[in-house]
Parts: sequence; C-alpha cells; structure tokens
Amino acid sequence: MRKKLVLVYSIVIVHTQLFAQTQDVDSIYSKKGIDNAVRLYHEKMGDQREVFNGIHYQGYPFVFENGHPYFNTTNPEPGFVVYDNIYYPGLLLTYDEVADLLILYHHNRPIQLTSERVSSFGISGHKFVRLSANNANTSTIRTGFYEVLYDGGVRLFKKETKKINEYVRTKGEGLLKDVLTEEKYFIIKDNVFYPIKNKRSVFQIYGDKRTELERIMNSKQLNYKKNKEYMLTELSAFFDQISK
Repeated sequence: MRKKLVLVYSIVIVHTQLFAQTQDVDSIYSKKGIDNAVRLYHEKMGDQREVFNGIHYQGYPFVFENGHPYFNTTNPEPGFVVYDNIYYPGLLLTYDEVADLLILYHHNRPIQLTSERVSSFGISGHKFVRLSANNANTSTIRTGFYEVLYDGGVRLFKKETKKINEYVRTKGEGLLKDVLTEEKYFIIKDNVFYPIKNKRSVFQIYGDKRTELERIMNSKQLNYKKNKEYMLTELSAFFDQISK
C-alpha cells in the first residue's frame, strides 16, 4: 500500500504541474486516469492530508460597522488549493484580504493555511496565485496572493487589499471599525512587472499596438473609469491575439 500511495502521490504532483501550466482546465479534467489517481490519493490519506494540519484561524473578535475582511463574502465558498504542490479540489475556502491568509473549513473548523506552502487557489471561479517579490526581482509588487484576470502571452493580475480603519463617531459608542478596500492592477509583459496607474500607463505598456487597442476600445465602448477590470482584461486578451 505504501508503494501504491507513493505512486499516486507522484501522479498528484504531475496533475498539479499540468494544472499550473495550462489555461484549458477542461482538458485536464478529461484525463480520467489522472483524476482517479488524485481521488484515490485523497481517499486513502483522508484527514491525514497536510492541508488539514494548519493552525486554528482566530478571525476578528469585533464587529465591523461597514465592510468585511474577506474576498467576495463572509461565508466559505467552494474552491481548490494547490498546497505543497498537491492539488486539493472540493474544499470550502475563505480568503482574508486584511491578513492575506487563505482559510480552509474542515468539519466546520477554520484552518489557517501556511501562505508559503500555497502556490495557487480558486474560490467560486476566481483563481489566485502567490507571487514573490524576490522571484519577480522588482519593488513593483509585494509578496502575496494575486487574482489572475488574464493568463496568456501577457498576464494580468489584480491585488485587492483591505485595511481596518478605526474611528470615533460619538463618545458613547467608543472605537468603531470599518474595512477600507484598495485595488491595484499589474501586467507582466516580457517578464517585466508593470503597475497600472491609469489608462495612459496601459498604452505605454502596449505601446506598439496602441492604434489597434484604441480601435477595439471604441468598438466595444470600453471605459477605464466605469469598468477598469473588464477593460484591462479585454485589452490584454486582444493584445495577445494581435501579437501572435
């Protein structure tokens, strides 16, 4: 049984590497043999799997007047995580954007995963990867989890950061707390990280295709101020297409 599990473990890692290297997720899941090996590994290991052995997540012992620290919703959502190069599907996850921590719910127990061991995860169709400032060799980004908005010849990332803001409204209420949200976008082109500060910076990055990009912006009525994320995603995909 030990040899069998070692073989399955190796297949799980291969599955994980394939998952990380392709954009076509459906093509991976069509490989039933690999899927069965992954399922066998998880069934045999059960609660002994490393992903379930993190520390207890404490959360926040106070109520927020406005906002919350988590991605999308305060409730756990279905997703996956790649932890120590092993792909774990069918999990319940929450992403704490204040602390930049991924939380796994197992038997209703919130487990705080070690960030350095998480290479990627997904929550309700949103995929995140861990980027390292050291590996990027740039001061443009800080080490942490970034949402992948487009992943092709160029890559588009979003970093949503939340901070707790404390204030006093009236003396009787005491100290109150809000959550403030900040969004930043980054493009990786030719292995260089570029921060997106405004619409002009987008054209500077994709400068050699500016005329074509302006044309597609006008035809699709893309608006940087009204829907920045959609515009950046569309332009990145179009730039990729016309650059091939």
